[in-house]
Amino acid sequence: MNILGAISIFAVLSLYLSETQAVCTFHREPCISGNQFYFTGEKWQNEKCETCRCKSSGYKCCTRYWYPMGVPDGCVARWEEKLCGYKIVEANDDSKECAREPSFGVL
Repeated sequence: MNILGAISIFAVLSLYLSETQAVCTFHREPCISGNQFYFTGEKWQNEKCETCRCKSSGYKCCTRYWYPMGVPDGCVARWEEKLCGYKIVEANDDSKECAREPSFGVL
């Protein structure tokens, strides 16, 4: 890989990592969701749009979506349940999406 390719990959990863944040929770209880029992190693999606995985000592659920970081002034992140994700819209008008400036972070 040449230096330009490495710089491009670094820039994309920096943007991705600086703009998002995921959340995981661990539950020390049997792997049950609804009426379904899951065995160690099995994965499922729960009603909160989280991906869960059964472990030997409980289960771990992580958001399948990323919470946007660096939302522009005058805009808000609104949860879209049908999309299992956030939409950046104007604070006073949910029908208007906000333009987002790319930002770069350090890995």
